[in-house]
Amino acid sequence: MADENAIPLTCAPLPAPVREVRTEAVSFTYPGADGPSLKGVSVRVPRGKVTALVGANGSGKTTLTRVLAGLLLPAEGDVWWVGESGEQVELREADRAQIFAEVGLLAQDFPRWEMTAAANVAMGAGDRPRDMDRVRQAADEADVLELVEGLPNGWDSIVFKGYERGVQLSGGQCQKLGTARTRYRQAPFLLVDEPTSALDPHEEIAAFEGLWSLAEEGHAVVLVTHRLAATMHADHIYVLDRGSVVEDGTHEDLMPRTGGLYQGMFTAQAAQYGIAAASDGVPGPRGAQPSGHETAS
Repeated sequence: MADENAIPLTCAPLPAPVREVRTEAVSFTYPGADGPSLKGVSVRVPRGKVTALVGANGSGKTTLTRVLAGLLLPAEGDVWWVGESGEQVELREADRAQIFAEVGLLAQDFPRWEMTAAANVAMGAGDRPRDMDRVRQAADEADVLELVEGLPNGWDSIVFKGYERGVQLSGGQCQKLGTARTRYRQAPFLLVDEPTSALDPHEEIAAFEGLWSLAEEGHAVVLVTHRLAATMHADHIYVLDRGSVVEDGTHEDLMPRTGGLYQGMFTAQAAQYGIAAASDGVPGPRGAQPSGHETAS
């Protein structure tokens, strides 16, 4: 199994720059699993856009992000890295180190490193000399700069209780530090899996605003979230169910589908608050205006 998944010794360089990542009929089964986690999945992730992946737990969203990131090789199908002129390289043949350099991954179960605050951010690009100006910028973008610089030992504070200079951070503060670590990479493809699970409502809105600003700057953002008031402004939404893409389109495309999976999930979330299935306060891509209704998430 290790031999089958080994990175090839002779690799094809990626196009420069990469314009999009595309999967074609991708399937994947974890070793020992009874069935596939992905079945014939085809998606496009272009630069400058927010692509949302939604679905119930176990629908294959996280597995798909790992395939897009090059961490998992599909059993069937292809993952293409496509350049500006249409030139493309398939994942199995690509220089995997280049792929990893192109990707920033913020998982829901992000690690809490027992190191200094500075190391926790700078290790997002551990192969580069630490740039404290960039560390501070990434922390500012993740709304954690003021917190860190207000600690008794500032950036030299160890963000884990029990050490000399150790401090205890809340779950939301650790999540922001993880976001800063991902921001520090400055990778053009950003894959975020439930990036606001530990944040309060105001922090959550600010975090989504940051993701939309990255898309406006030309990054590709893949957003996995159960907060469907955020996905309503995504450029494209893929709805997964039991490992397959069952619906895709914009929010406006999917909502009129009475009995559709997305429409049902969105309406159920809105009903929790006794409001119409619409949203306010969650940013839309490229300066889109909010709808004027209360938030549904």
